[in-house]
Amino acid sequence: MKNKKTIVYTAGTWDLFHVGHLNLLRESRKYGDVLIVGVNTDELIEIHKFKKPIYTFEERLAIIKACKYVDKAVKQTILDDPEMMKEYNVDILTVGSDWKNRDDIPGLNWMRKNRKVVYIPYTDGVSSTDIKNRIKKPEYEREYIRNGFLVGKSIYLRPLEKEDIKTWYTWFNDPAVTQHLKHGVFPNTYEKQERFLETIYSSNDIIQLAIIEKNSKEIIGVTSIRQIDWVCRSGGIGITIGKKDYRNKGIGLEAIGLMLYHGFYKMGLHRIWTEQSESLRRVSNAWQRNFGFRIEGIEKDAIFAEGKYCNYTLMAVLADEFSDKMKEEGGFLKELIE
Repeated sequence: MKNKKTIVYTAGTWDLFHVGHLNLLRESRKYGDVLIVGVNTDELIEIHKFKKPIYTFEERLAIIKACKYVDKAVKQTILDDPEMMKEYNVDILTVGSDWKNRDDIPGLNWMRKNRKVVYIPYTDGVSSTDIKNRIKKPEYEREYIRNGFLVGKSIYLRPLEKEDIKTWYTWFNDPAVTQHLKHGVFPNTYEKQERFLETIYSSNDIIQLAIIEKNSKEIIGVTSIRQIDWVCRSGGIGITIGKKDYRNKGIGLEAIGLMLYHGFYKMGLHRIWTEQSESLRRVSNAWQRNFGFRIEGIEKDAIFAEGKYCNYTLMAVLADEFSDKMKEEGGFLKELIE
């Protein structure tokens, strides 16, 4: 009768696969003849870590299957499920040394009592979280961000350049862009936009920046704080997403969040206001929810568009109200500005 093979089981998220993961798999394989590796589902990760992984379950499973130390990769829907240990007749469970004092995992407790648990030394200085933090550091960002003034998750804001004019000026001839703006009455030209660009950098009452999509590096919009009153410490904020493929994807919120942060924390403004067409209720609701804007009044018949007069909603947010939103756990700003 052949001797029974020793079966080892280990599991994890395996997101942003790194040398620490490799060490755990290599060391685990040394303890037996067969190594089975559980891969946590996206849903399980959200339950226990309160966030989504970078790689999908299918991608993480494919990575683990390709590792030479792994004999079998399986889906894990419950952390170290004791029923799974029994199903695969697991002899040894390997876990990281940081799990030594955990007693809240049923499968881990069952293996301690009935089989064997081996604690693999934790690889210092490397983790998926550490990798994410490295990427966020300025020295990594600057490798692919040219002249970035304010950097977000999917976009960055930089000073407008003469080269931008050939794309920028055409947006204000597009009815889809100007339908909610006080633009589009007279045709815009390259020369007009060029003169406007010159006034921006000779003025102290406006800061206007290009919105650049990180992957494509193309200019997709502009955002500004204008009519800056340095005595009352106030200014008006606005945004235009000129490239239609980037509308309704959260990019506008990201750009406004960066500008508000700059306005309050760098420029020292006390109040930032905005005017929006009443038809943009979804946008105004998002600004109230994510940034702390409050409606201050209605400007009746403030804009003439599509053959009729429309109201503008006047909203504003104060520095301390914005600061409160910055502190909200799980809030939009908490994720955007760290």
